[in-house]
Amino acid sequence: MNGTTVERQALIDVVNALPDRALLELASFLDYLRYKNTVPQQGTGESSDLGNWDPLDRTESRSQQELEWLSIVQRHLPRSQQERWMLLRQKLEEETLTEQEHQEFLTYSDLLESWNAERVEAVMALAKLRGMEFKTLYRELTPQNMNL
Repeated sequence: MNGTTVERQALIDVVNALPDRALLELASFLDYLRYKNTVPQQGTGESSDLGNWDPLDRTESRSQQELEWLSIVQRHLPRSQQERWMLLRQKLEEETLTEQEHQEFLTYSDLLESWNAERVEAVMALAKLRGMEFKTLYRELTPQNMNL
């Protein structure tokens, strides 16, 4: 067995030991890593921080940065998870959630709250990059039927 296989197996073991509430966050992070590794890297290759982006810094191309921000803005739950979230939200309103479902609901809520904060930061950065007002770009990028 080579080192990569052993490391992969160790990671699989760690994932198998994670509590269910952590799996949504892990799935989101893995989606980000997959995206990050499929887009050609330019400049330093370091991941950028939305809050520290400098438009005069040419180590990373403008279009690459814009693609990263747009991927954050357009991020959403897969259909099956979105349907589960909506069911849990309905059960919460009806006050019929079990304790396990309540924990699952809180996990979704934390994830979506984090994504929404990152989304606002990404829209702010895109607005700055494009020389647009935040409100205008936010309306432009926000689907009319956005439930989450």
